[in-house]
Amino acid sequence: MKCLPAISLLFLLFNFSLFAQELTPCEEPYPQVTNLSVAFGEGALVLNWAPIIGSQACRIQIRPFGSSESQYTLIEGADLGTYSISGDVLLFQTQYEARVSCGCPGDPPVFGPYSSTVAFWTSTVGQIVPCADPYPVVSGLIASPTEEADGIHLMWNPISKSKGCRIEFQPVDGPLEAMQVLGTELSEYVIPGSQLLADFDYNWRIRCGCSFDPLVQGPWSLPAFFNTGEVGDLAGFMPKPKFKATPQAPLTGAEVQFKDVSPFEPTSWLWDFGDGTTSTEADPAHTYASPGAYNVSLTVANEFGENTSSIEEFIQVFDPVCPQSVTDLDGNQYTVVQIGNACWTGENLKVTQFNNGDEIPNLEPASEWLSTTEVAYCNFNNDQALGDSTGRHYNGYVVLDERNVCPAGWHVSAESDWLTMEEVMGMPTQELTTDGPERGRGRNIGGQLKADQFWSPFNIGGADTYGFGALPLGYRFFVFIDFVGLQTTARFHVPNDLGSDPELHYRGFSYLSMGISKISAQLGEGMSIRCVQD
Repeated sequence: MKCLPAISLLFLLFNFSLFAQELTPCEEPYPQVTNLSVAFGEGALVLNWAPIIGSQACRIQIRPFGSSESQYTLIEGADLGTYSISGDVLLFQTQYEARVSCGCPGDPPVFGPYSSTVAFWTSTVGQIVPCADPYPVVSGLIASPTEEADGIHLMWNPISKSKGCRIEFQPVDGPLEAMQVLGTELSEYVIPGSQLLADFDYNWRIRCGCSFDPLVQGPWSLPAFFNTGEVGDLAGFMPKPKFKATPQAPLTGAEVQFKDVSPFEPTSWLWDFGDGTTSTEADPAHTYASPGAYNVSLTVANEFGENTSSIEEFIQVFDPVCPQSVTDLDGNQYTVVQIGNACWTGENLKVTQFNNGDEIPNLEPASEWLSTTEVAYCNFNNDQALGDSTGRHYNGYVVLDERNVCPAGWHVSAESDWLTMEEVMGMPTQELTTDGPERGRGRNIGGQLKADQFWSPFNIGGADTYGFGALPLGYRFFVFIDFVGLQTTARFHVPNDLGSDPELHYRGFSYLSMGISKISAQLGEGMSIRCVQD
């Protein structure tokens, strides 16, 4: 658990009785603060909220996410609606949560209920906690083949309080390769055999610290050495063909962008797109005229020689079969996108009733949301305008209800729908059935589904290749912290139609990831919904 730095004691818990003289009482019944949001200024974080008319002061609670240690401050003034927190009292690259209540600091104080909690990530402000000792050299470097002989297992002694490491390795007299790995107090990493040369001597070194900025990382370790033995390829410094394509599941007539990512600097290329056409460009674009599955091969060469790689059915082309839009019972119209042969809504669901006309209650108070075991929806931060424009959050009871919340002829996107889509997009087979984060990261499966705007402060991999447009609308949690993840996270309810536990998953997207999370979900969580045509 993280602790706030000593300087954060500037967040003082004031004695409310100091402000008790001659204060005008708050307007009954001490309303809850609404519309709490976070913005980042120069070296500071700014909290904004809708002012409570007649209030004389506000209380602000802030704490690192998951910590039981909260810090409070009281600010005095009439009808306050903003407060600036210096970055000097925050930790860098740390998730926080904050909430606000306003009223009168009398004796006893009389304040309205706290606002819903807002979560934020200090990616641009805050102190950097130095690594221990300070910035120590990594020691204990060991390298050995994995049990399956499909990679080299690097191990080292972890650095206390470190948040990431940079690893460099290179074959003797060969090109340098480097990678940056996030994680707390890391102590190991596996280099895949596909990145190595068989029976070759390598040297490697590592440095760990609190970010990837050299100013806050420890010094490089002394170099260590390993021989790959039977791990890796036997091709010397000939280029190793490797390529990508976006999208891998286009419609007929749509352009596919191919990209060469071969190591060892090829100087010539020969592509075969599987439909009788070729190209000698490094990164060609190609259009398929007919539906079908196409094998793609790439031959790359340099002064050391040439290599060829082929992938069967790498590109799957589909004829358009979907309507342009679909309308729900409330009259909301949704664009439709086609991925493979499936038709998906390209926007989050906004409807407030089931297909039979039964209304779905809108539960705003956190206490009601947390306690209900019935169907309910909400708007993020109880912002009606946001829900009207970008979609609502529904609990799991709505998703599993037989009355169907999607338009007639459509259903809530289920586990089989997501697996089919992920497979069509090129997710590796071994990752399809895996629960957890970062599935399909290596092929940017998540990035291809994320909207290319609205994410903040980053949108790693965000390309919106298919028009799916996953928006970072966060989710409503089923415990204290309430609304979290606006601008950084997207989550979609996914009922399990495969006859196994759990009955409900979610698919998650993050501003920091190119993958898709597949995690067991709780019925009380509020998330977005996408629909698929029957």
